[in-house]
Amino acid sequence: MEREQQFWVIKTTEGGGTYDVDHWDDFKTEQAIAVGWAEVKVDPCECTSKEDFHDRVSTGHYRGIPRRSQYHIASTIWSFAKEWNPGDLAAVCVGYSPRQECDVCLYGLAEVGDYEFDSRSQWGWIYKRKTKLWAIEEKVSVRTFRDALKKGSVLQTIHGPLSKQTFLNFSAQVQKLFPTKWHGLTQGCDGYFLPAKS
Repeated sequence: MEREQQFWVIKTTEGGGTYDVDHWDDFKTEQAIAVGWAEVKVDPCECTSKEDFHDRVSTGHYRGIPRRSQYHIASTIWSFAKEWNPGDLAAVCVGYSPRQECDVCLYGLAEVGDYEFDSRSQWGWIYKRKTKLWAIEEKVSVRTFRDALKKGSVLQTIHGPLSKQTFLNFSAQVQKLFPTKWHGLTQGCDGYFLPAKS
């Protein structure tokens, strides 16, 4: 049975801040997107269930932090590795806070590929997915992000899955702003704008 295409937002920065350590250049170099927490050192694909993975996170490097934080880490990695699918689309950006007024850097769009556990990653983030990346690298008003994505903030590493209509609205707004960088339609997904190919 063919899986339905899903839509996500992924941020490139570490920590809860918006411009702490930014991995966009690493994403571009490897043509991959990724999430952090290399200290976990456990591949969710080797676990029997989400609960099993959570138990291994909570008894490992992060055993001393609050259980809610343990669950957030485990759930984020599990979602990225097990719930994202090849062919999904993800907007790639810097995070933004609830009170932020300055523009947000929209780096681009990623067509999600296969998952990879890269224990030897040269830049720390070991949970990766090969992607086809289209670079936008433009500033977008934070209001556009909030209104189109229905997200007051983007401080978590990943957000979604978003509804088809929400992603369509966001894509349409970006296409209006940058028509030479974001145009054309994805195959089998009427109405979704992709960045212009170089």
